[in-house]
Amino acid sequence: MASRVQSGNTRKACGSGCRWHARARALLNDPKILLLDEPFSNVDIHSAADMVRLLANIRAQGKTIFLVTHQAALLEGAADEFVWMKDGLIVGCTRDLKPPEGPN
Repeated sequence: MASRVQSGNTRKACGSGCRWHARARALLNDPKILLLDEPFSNVDIHSAADMVRLLANIRAQGKTIFLVTHQAALLEGAADEFVWMKDGLIVGCTRDLKPPEGPN
């Protein structure tokens, strides 16, 4: 890793640490709305759980969070609403993790 940092190739060297720093920088300006695209990608389950707790605290402060993920189960009990999509179209909204009934 030191050789990558010395050679200026820090993108590969920092990995998930840089992603955490980027998320922290996004929160510094105290935004009212957060837009997150696959924030749980490439993080271990413990880090994802920490992130869900952080997001729940942010939501409790009255912030609005829009989050896109293929790992919706991580948000069970922490999300107000789930919006379900199929083939790029919204097919329903639910208050719990159960997808809407209907034709698939």
